Amino acid sequence: MIIGETGSKGGTELLGIAGNAYDEVLVARMQQRRWECSIQKEQMQPRRGKRPRLKLAPERHGPNFSPSSRTLQPASIYQTTGNLVAGQPTINLLSATCTGSTCSGYDLPAFNCTGECQGLRLGYTESPVFVDDWGGTDWTTWYTFPDGPLYLPLDQLGSYTVPDRWARGSFRYLTLSLGPDTSSNTSVEFSFTSLRFTAAPNIEDESEIGAYTGYFESSDDLLNKIWNAGVYTLQLNTMSANTSLNISYFLDGNGWANDWTSTSLNSTDVFIADGAKRNRNPWSADFSIFFRSALVSQNYGNMRAARNGIQANFVLQDQNASSETYGYFPYAGSPLGDAFLSIPELGFPLYSSDTYQCWAILSLMEYFLATGDHEWVEKYWPQVVLGINATFPFVNPATGLFNGTRTVDWGRDGQGGENLGLNAIYYHTLMIAAMLAPHFQGDVDTTNWTSTAVRAKQSLNDLLWDEKAGLFKDNTTTAGAQVHPQDGNSFAVRYNLTLSSDQNVRIADALSQRWTSFGAPSAELRGYISPFATSHEVFAQFDARPGEPGPALDLIRTQWGFMLHEFSNETCIEGYGADGSLAYGFYGDAPAFISLAHAFSTGPTYALPTYVAGLRTVKGMDVREDEESNWVWVPGVFGSGLSWVKSGYQAPNERGFDVEWMVDEKKFSGSITTPAEERGTIYVPILEGEGESECKEHSAGRLFVNGIEIRSPARDGSGNYFRLDVLFSGIYLLLVRVTAGDEAPIRNLHPPPDSSLEVAHHGEATRIRDECMDMSELTEPSIVVSVFAIVILSTIGALFKSHSHTMMGSTGDPEDGGAVAGAVFGAVFIYIGFFVFCGFQALLHYRESRRGAISLS
Repeated sequence: MIIGETGSKGGTELLGIAGNAYDEVLVARMQQRRWECSIQKEQMQPRRGKRPRLKLAPERHGPNFSPSSRTLQPASIYQTTGNLVAGQPTINLLSATCTGSTCSGYDLPAFNCTGECQGLRLGYTESPVFVDDWGGTDWTTWYTFPDGPLYLPLDQLGSYTVPDRWARGSFRYLTLSLGPDTSSNTSVEFSFTSLRFTAAPNIEDESEIGAYTGYFESSDDLLNKIWNAGVYTLQLNTMSANTSLNISYFLDGNGWANDWTSTSLNSTDVFIADGAKRNRNPWSADFSIFFRSALVSQNYGNMRAARNGIQANFVLQDQNASSETYGYFPYAGSPLGDAFLSIPELGFPLYSSDTYQCWAILSLMEYFLATGDHEWVEKYWPQVVLGINATFPFVNPATGLFNGTRTVDWGRDGQGGENLGLNAIYYHTLMIAAMLAPHFQGDVDTTNWTSTAVRAKQSLNDLLWDEKAGLFKDNTTTAGAQVHPQDGNSFAVRYNLTLSSDQNVRIADALSQRWTSFGAPSAELRGYISPFATSHEVFAQFDARPGEPGPALDLIRTQWGFMLHEFSNETCIEGYGADGSLAYGFYGDAPAFISLAHAFSTGPTYALPTYVAGLRTVKGMDVREDEESNWVWVPGVFGSGLSWVKSGYQAPNERGFDVEWMVDEKKFSGSITTPAEERGTIYVPILEGEGESECKEHSAGRLFVNGIEIRSPARDGSGNYFRLDVLFSGIYLLLVRVTAGDEAPIRNLHPPPDSSLEVAHHGEATRIRDECMDMSELTEPSIVVSVFAIVILSTIGALFKSHSHTMMGSTGDPEDGGAVAGAVFGAVFIYIGFFVFCGFQALLHYRESRRGAISLS
């Protein structure tokens, strides 16, 4: 067997050729070499792994993991076993390509069999744990049997391309071997020509595969890598709508294919799926994570891939008024949802889910908030109303809580009943729906929606809050009272189920006490770690401590750092054991079924630009609806451990944003570029000074906007930030700087000359008459001109004094009269000089404000 691995950019990472002997094993990295392989018969059986621990995956180079071309080449040999000969040109190992890539074509020319050939076997896996001589131990169809290898015909010479239906979604290792029935005197010569990267087919120019619509960079290389791993995971999960898993193979018990098409979509459509290697299907709960991550990184076609996934869920809503699931959306979108309807042999009710009912509705509403796609959303709004009304029969009139009866969920245990997680999502769904209802046609009385939500919130706090634990209990049963779930408590913070900010902090603190060196274990899926649930916890940790990202960043660095180090180095795994092993409770003893590139595990890709770079751009989603602003910038400086951050993205409707901040020796400086004609709010971190000053505000830091000081600016409720409300009338640059103590600011940073920025700072602009004015701030021209004016005018005053002395001497007391007149004239001209000084300084500030596009109100 030969095992090959790539270099820095992924693609096929393993080439394996298995023979009947184990007397030769070669592990090597090859660059710019060619191999000829002579293969003998082999006798192999499939092996099922236990819960293995992975060694460190091959290190990647560079933060962007996407390939530069869709035509990929393997880069090296990882391992060989069996009888083989290396020599003449065959396996082409040239440039490094894309590990974990989605593949659709293999050109294997020049087959030359010396005896009867059963076929050349291709085996795929994302993990080296499941690399073996059989080549078929990775599982994609279901978690009950392995896929088995794909056999290629060797009865003809020439090239062969694997048909699209057997395109493998995501793999890092490819094993090439001969089947057990191959004649013992058989040898095969072949060459591996190329691999086709088919992920993100909506990117037509293959040179732009790695040119994302967003970016995040910081002084922490690990955070940069984590952000890019999430983006690459999303890219691998962006696929053609006709390449979903063919679940009919589940009934056969062997084999696999990826050739099912989502209802209402076609081969030219794309959607974002759950896992790249298996399922390859839209799921509404996954949307709660990947949509936001895609928003800041992969906004192609105005989030069209996300929209298609929503459509794949809404098209399967039960419209049969006599059905017990009338108005319910599917647990899984089409095409997997179609299969759940048609295959009763699955043995449990997979069609509908209470939590996924809410997630489906939320996905449509968040899409609308982010894109403003009113025309498309309005077509589906009646289904939203129907879906909400379908839940009311399950609300317990005694408690006001949604009593869950359709219990399938993201993989957790114990869903159902009056559950915290379900009711937290339900509350959020009702409140957002009531807020958006006036935007759409239809006479809908939302009073019942809001009253149901308000009562559910109060009941959750009355019935499920555990004061001693500082957490909510899972449900109202005795068993549920012993569990304080990660998902539900995270939802409670995220979706405003709490009654105070202190309660948010208590929840965040209590959750953080569970963290280990492997990440955040799930109490509701005991013994395992769910990056989906932890993504929500990451958001909750940030939300609980606005502007203080330290604890959340600790969690990201720990869990996602471990995930990348241990499992893939470039993608986000679906789940793993609390002990760091490759295991996931939802699948039992089937670690080979776990997806190593799963879209719902990409939470940090959204969190880092939003909470650390601090950029929020979606009203009603990450900008509060009661805010007057269209966007908010809150740099996450305190406790971040970062010295600088750069981030930005192209939001829907061509709204471009870029931010940058830097902290250097108690100085904060930052810049932001935003769309035209949008009102925003900036929160500037206050870096406390150490020295005393005559001006009290100087000792607590000084704020400058484009070089002009803002006196007595307003602070936010925490007292840690200055607040600026701004209105841009162009796509321009705003620069802010805070300096501690009396240190003079940098004053040479200005936006373009044609910009126009209005700043409402809720304070006073610097004025010359202010007794605390710092003379070091005066520009050199103003000082020169002002001193010149005072000297000249004082000289003129002295001449008048002399003339006055002469005149008074001829008519009266020369000393008394001359002294008085001279003092008067001297004072007058000194005041005139001072007013010239003030006027010229004001002129300079005016010119600077015009050039710097600032109007201080």
